[in-house]
Amino acid sequence: MVLRKPHYFFFLLIRMLLLNPTGSTAAAMADNNMEADALLHWKSTLPQPSQSLLVSWNASINHCLWLGLNCDPSSSIIALNLSNFLISGTLHSLNFSLLPNLDTVKFRNNTLHGNIPPSITSLSKLTVLDLSNNLLSGNIPPPLGRVMSLRFLDLSYNSFSGSIPGSIGSLPNLTFLYLNKNVLSGSIPEGIGNLNSLQELFLHSNSLTGSIPGTIGNMTSLAKLWLQQNQIHGSIPPGIGKLGSLRELDLSANYLNGSIPGTVGNLTGLNFLYFYGNQLSGTIPWEVGNMQNLYHFELLNNELTGQIPSSIGNMTALSVLYLFENHLSGPIPAEIGNLKSLQELAVYTNNLTRSIPSTVVGHHLPELMDTLRQSWPTRWKPRKRATFTASEWSRWK
Repeated sequence: MVLRKPHYFFFLLIRMLLLNPTGSTAAAMADNNMEADALLHWKSTLPQPSQSLLVSWNASINHCLWLGLNCDPSSSIIALNLSNFLISGTLHSLNFSLLPNLDTVKFRNNTLHGNIPPSITSLSKLTVLDLSNNLLSGNIPPPLGRVMSLRFLDLSYNSFSGSIPGSIGSLPNLTFLYLNKNVLSGSIPEGIGNLNSLQELFLHSNSLTGSIPGTIGNMTSLAKLWLQQNQIHGSIPPGIGKLGSLRELDLSANYLNGSIPGTVGNLTGLNFLYFYGNQLSGTIPWEVGNMQNLYHFELLNNELTGQIPSSIGNMTALSVLYLFENHLSGPIPAEIGNLKSLQELAVYTNNLTRSIPSTVVGHHLPELMDTLRQSWPTRWKPRKRATFTASEWSRWK
């Protein structure tokens, strides 16, 4: 009897596995086919021009080679990125529950309309969801708060309505949250203060009401907080001074009242502060002089009283100082002459002493606009007349 060499049986085993895949391999292949079928079904519901953009989505082509898809080593789809293709239609027919391994979903800059399909909340591995710059509407689904892996959520520049679901505050890993430029209403949920990992919170340009929750002081990782252009009222919570990582703070164009808390002086890393267009009263706190990294300081169009604190002279990085259209009185402090980086100063429409300190005379201020002018016929005209740098305009997302 002839004994066969051991390697013969090894190659025989490999051949058998290839011709007769194991149960787990067969199951994986079936699942992958199901994922591809789910996408093909959705494609078939799109208008013809949008279908033509997805010409590579064809059953005769390996789905891992389709436009906008990334797969893992087992050929399961883990990323779907169809940003900037001007795809129209809805997401209603896309059953996300058949794509369980997705960690990234991006449809930014298209013309999709309709609601967010409920099945998207079943994606337990999802870390990035970007549906911004579309025509989507309806409510933000509360079950999104159960997608614990979510780190990046951008629903901006759509027409979402209703309130911000409180369940958003249950996302422990959320780092970036953009809900700006919608028609959201109601108040900012208290639970948002639980987002300890959040670095950027953009809720501006909605119809939000209520007050700024005091819990916002718990968001110690926050670097950018933009709440401007809403209908938020009440006072600025003192806890905002706990946000030691904050670099940009914009609360402008709301209905905030009360005084500016002295705790803002704790924000020593802040670069941009915009409180203009509110109903803030009281004096400018002395502590603002601690913000020595501030570039833009804008308190215009409020009801502030008292004198301009001389501590402003400590804000040596300051480039823009707008205090006009308030009820400030007394002299312009001579310490403003210490602001060697100052490019724009506007303090008109106040009750200030009509004299310019000698420390300011001869100072290089190319945009020293009508410094002591006592009236202006249109409320927002001065803001439009001011010169803005490209870097400032770029902050409007």
